[in-house]
Amino acid sequence: MSESESQHEAFVWGTNLMIADVQNRIRRFMRSFTQKGSTEALYTTLIKQEMGSEEVCLNIDLLHLFEYDRELYGQLIAYPGEVIPLLDHEARSIAEDLVVGELPEHKSFTVRPFNLMEMKVIRDLNPDDLNTLISVSGMVTRTSNVIPDPRIGLFRCAACGKEVQSFYVAGAIEEPCKCPEATCGKAMTMQLMHNLGEYSDKQHIKMQESPNDIPEGETAHSVTLFAHDHLVDMAKPGDRIVLTGIWKVEGMRINPRMSLLNSTFKSYIDAELGADPDIYEKLTASIAPSIWQLDDVKKGVLCQLFGGCTKEWLGGRARGELNVLLVGDPGVSKSQLLSYVHKLAPRGIYTSGKGSSAVGLTASVSKDSETKEVVLESGALVLSDQGVCCIDEFDKMSVNARSMLHEVMEQQTVSVAKAGIIATLNARTSVLACANPVGSRYNPRISVIDNIQLPPSLLSRFDLVYLMLDRADESSDKKLARHLIALYYENPPENAQAVIPMEKLRDFIAFARARCHPEVSDEAGKDLVDAYTIMRRQGTSRNCITATPRQLESMIRLSEALARMRLSPFVDRHDVAEAVRLMKLNAEASVPLSQLDVNEALQGIANEYKQLPDGRFQATVSR
Repeated sequence: MSESESQHEAFVWGTNLMIADVQNRIRRFMRSFTQKGSTEALYTTLIKQEMGSEEVCLNIDLLHLFEYDRELYGQLIAYPGEVIPLLDHEARSIAEDLVVGELPEHKSFTVRPFNLMEMKVIRDLNPDDLNTLISVSGMVTRTSNVIPDPRIGLFRCAACGKEVQSFYVAGAIEEPCKCPEATCGKAMTMQLMHNLGEYSDKQHIKMQESPNDIPEGETAHSVTLFAHDHLVDMAKPGDRIVLTGIWKVEGMRINPRMSLLNSTFKSYIDAELGADPDIYEKLTASIAPSIWQLDDVKKGVLCQLFGGCTKEWLGGRARGELNVLLVGDPGVSKSQLLSYVHKLAPRGIYTSGKGSSAVGLTASVSKDSETKEVVLESGALVLSDQGVCCIDEFDKMSVNARSMLHEVMEQQTVSVAKAGIIATLNARTSVLACANPVGSRYNPRISVIDNIQLPPSLLSRFDLVYLMLDRADESSDKKLARHLIALYYENPPENAQAVIPMEKLRDFIAFARARCHPEVSDEAGKDLVDAYTIMRRQGTSRNCITATPRQLESMIRLSEALARMRLSPFVDRHDVAEAVRLMKLNAEASVPLSQLDVNEALQGIANEYKQLPDGRFQATVSR
């Protein structure tokens, strides 16, 4: 058999893959696959567009490969370690045909497959998946610093100075046993020259199952993976990602060629939603449609999801995130509303006050299994950065855990000083909490403040506090009963279905937060000043304070959130009017603002004034 024939019939060791056949299939796919409506080869065009960069990264959609050549798709899934290098080689061959002259040797080509037909969760992985290409979804909980990963090691003989290169293969660099120089040949003289080797970036990432994928009563499974080169720092703690990689048995690691699937927003759909004159009502009807009424509560939560604009200036910062507290009787859908918001929010964590510790909310210290260094593991508030942290059973949270929220809800940071690590972590999160009144049910015989009994310093950090009471009313009870029974029908009524689908609503919220940053107009600013002045004036008859600058900041954030729903670049007077209305309302229980003493609510002190005969006032302070 000739040498050319033996190369043509060469197989990959340990497999039934004929190298020449696989190369031909790859060549046909990458040079001839076209999308509908186009005559140019898709991946040849992509390589041509990336030729300007030093390292060419080509993302291949495996749905295209499945459509073009199902046999090649199956070979890639079964033997990714052997087929992916052939994809890299073909990408370089295409580049050599496109460039005029010779292609630089140092220019690297990396093919990253993504979008498999089947996506798994971590707990579904089994031994049959070892050394195959898999796609796994989950949430990033920890990332390490960038670690230098050796590619080529350079050894130098201590006797004669002969230098030898050794490549990184199968997780190790093989050290020469003796000097290869014929005139030397001494053993145990080869020294590794660390500063002359070649290294790549590597990052250690820990990922666990998404909260929605965890079965009831079970703990979350986690997996360790490594990101290399361009994938370093692409994922941050709290991100929900879909990764594609090879599941290997070595040290329980996934050595992936990952592809982070970012959300793609369709601008024309979002513009259409924002231009709808009834968008506010449609968005409200799409929030937890299975929950009957509670429209004002839903509007407040909707404002929290869209959020205001964060302002930063020299030496200061004003948060744009809204914090909402739901206080009410048992069985008024507080937890159900929290659960829906957690599923809807593009980013967020759901936790229970009884099962949350101070460390679990902020950050804990642990030892990294790879570097053996002491690292911080982010807690729920840090993982919810730029998202929503839903806290159920807020009233049952321990005093230590509750005290950690003061800094987060105003400064939007978490300060840590543990085990020699002094750091400030970002926690730019909105807090949505629900709690029961003292004694589980609301007592109308005592004041609202006595019913809630939260620390005044913490209560003042909530922009909206809603009272959700279970009142006995025959007409409302009948309507509620009909609504609940209708949910059990095979075809639920239209009022129990969202006007805007959850996926589209999630994309619209993320688009508005990223692209729309409304500014307060002059007319809206004047209305805000007037509204704040009126709120302050309402307490003068009782000589008490009914509003503070924090209430003014809350109205500004609410107005900006309402403008974002319309994708408007400016806050108008209608937004301010609705923001003032939301500030004055408590769902299911209207508490007149003029009857609320802010000193009592925020400092725990009630001021009583008695007018003396000479016209002066004498203050009596009671605790």
